Amino acid sequence: MIVGITVLLSFAILYFYNLGFNEIWMPNEALTADGVRELFRGAPLLAPPFNGEPFLHKPPMTQWISSLGVFLFGMNEFGIRFFHAMFSLLTALVTALFAKEFFDWRTSFLAGLVFLASAQIFSNARMSTPEIPFTFFITLSLYLWFLGYSRKKDILILLAFLISSLGMLTKWLPGLLIPLAVGGLYLVFRNPKEIFRRVYLAGILIALVPFGIWFLYMVINYGSEFLSTFYYENFKRVYGIQSDPVYLHLITIPATFFPYSFIVYIGTLWSLLGRRRELLLFTIWFLLILIVFSLVTMKLPTYMMPAFPAMAIITAHYLREGVWERISTYSVYLILFLGALALFGMAFLTTTKIIPLILSFALLPLSLKAENWIRPAFAGLALTLYTTAISLPYIESFRHQREIGEIVKFADQEKRRIYFIAGRHFFESQPYYSERRVYHVGSRAEKIKPGSIVLLPSSLKAKLSGCYILWSGKLYADSESQFFRFLMGIKKGKGMEDYYLCLVPS
Repeated sequence: MIVGITVLLSFAILYFYNLGFNEIWMPNEALTADGVRELFRGAPLLAPPFNGEPFLHKPPMTQWISSLGVFLFGMNEFGIRFFHAMFSLLTALVTALFAKEFFDWRTSFLAGLVFLASAQIFSNARMSTPEIPFTFFITLSLYLWFLGYSRKKDILILLAFLISSLGMLTKWLPGLLIPLAVGGLYLVFRNPKEIFRRVYLAGILIALVPFGIWFLYMVINYGSEFLSTFYYENFKRVYGIQSDPVYLHLITIPATFFPYSFIVYIGTLWSLLGRRRELLLFTIWFLLILIVFSLVTMKLPTYMMPAFPAMAIITAHYLREGVWERISTYSVYLILFLGALALFGMAFLTTTKIIPLILSFALLPLSLKAENWIRPAFAGLALTLYTTAISLPYIESFRHQREIGEIVKFADQEKRRIYFIAGRHFFESQPYYSERRVYHVGSRAEKIKPGSIVLLPSSLKAKLSGCYILWSGKLYADSESQFFRFLMGIKKGKGMEDYYLCLVPS
């Protein structure tokens, strides 16, 4: 067990190691960062803007959480991300406590470790986006509800609904609908009469009050524009944005849930075939989210994150029970092999540092001395260690948004010049780093005014003859949220364009 605790503590440390080293990621984290900056400049607490305009696409909880980190650690990347890393650890703790309600402490420990080791959780914990706090509020809401239900304490049930309201203030209606659906379906199988107790109606009303106050404020202040955005984010995403294959989540989970990957499928199958009553709640939780978000036409891997605590508990219980031993053993060996491939792949896509690579790789054969259930975590630890220590610092040499922002601030300390970005791509982190509003003019260089500052690609530079070059270099002119596509772009130069930061003559 000492080995397991050591691995867990190693993951916990890595969640904060180099946390503030990388620039703000684009586009999603940049939306939060600029909102936080605006809050500290006196922007409305209920509606933090982005780039000087109302940001209506998400409720403000993510900006509030990041603002607390900035209050403690300053206006920097570490402060903005601190509580997202902390919420990841807290979610692992709640996951372990949830598992302890059903299983022994070793299974609950493993459940927390499986969650914390997950690649999707680790990567999202290092950026300030809604997914981590949303997963935390969903998990905490379900945990408090189950405690209230199983111990007959209505106050805990009401508190669970209040927490779900925080989920809605993070990522809209699913903050309430997910725990309501999971808990409701569980009661259908176990205790249908419980559903009709008045405490649940009272709980729903309690959950709707904080969200409703914010919603009413937004309608009063932003009217039809906000309502259109609300419809887009909560309903049109279900059927009308893009159409991805129905099986997409099934094939992405082994990567996002790495290093325990497909073992969750084996554990779920074992649960269903064996009618494992102790896993009923967690099986419902996992399969409900999987089925619903597989039917939604637009599919992003992050949509499955609220199911990760349930997936971790299913995986932990399956491995700790020691059933289907041969399948489990072969699965673990396959994961160790895939971990080696992933480690060398990361080194190939970024930079190969021999000694750190050898040290990271050494964790894989070292895992063979540990128990079977802990071995996959070594593969995750090896990849995480190399990524945080070597790969993430390396890719910063290709990211210059912080540098450009500092140059803009130095060149226009009194903020009298207008800042434009030309070209097809808008760099969302520039409002945060330059500490001002940025205007995107696309290819319409004629809109750039004399005496302004402009960041533009080389293809448009000829249209601004005589401008004084403040900076030049290559920038990745695409979204960084698709991380491996971003790495491939850096490796092959695809998506990298020559850019100039120019001072336009008056």
